[in-house]
Amino acid sequence: MRILIISTQDLAGGAELSAWNLFKAYRARGHTSWLAVGIKRTDDPNVMLIPNQVCRSRWAQIWLHVRDRLKPLEGKMRGVSRLRNLLGGLGEPGRSLEHERGYEDFNFPGTWRLLQLSAPPDFIDCFNRHGGYFDLREMTWLNNTLPVVVDLHDA
Repeated sequence: MRILIISTQDLAGGAELSAWNLFKAYRARGHTSWLAVGIKRTDDPNVMLIPNQVCRSRWAQIWLHVRDRLKPLEGKMRGVSRLRNLLGGLGEPGRSLEHERGYEDFNFPGTWRLLQLSAPPDFIDCFNRHGGYFDLREMTWLNNTLPVVVDLHDA
């Protein structure tokens, strides 16, 4: 059986660790499994980063790159946090405006490429879909494409 697991990160705490353990257990039982994540911390070739950044416009990529380069200075220099927020807003003004208006952020275009990251799976196991990496609006599309198991770990 071929199984695609979706999780926030490959190695972290809580639900991510559960997803990692399941990913390893599937493989130990002879199944092919992949782990698609928003943040990749290991060098395991079967762990794939969901390509949200590369799916964004070139304009957004430039400003988000500048924003990310400033992250190490956050907390060390006054105003860096505010500057990082402004740069994110400059890169994706519509997204920033929605955030300011209180809308949940679903702008994670790499979700559409989940099924292109590996060989076609037989089913998808979804762990944490929150955490700034997954477009929840695509659950219907995934569910209409393949069987989907949803693991709920948080309230």
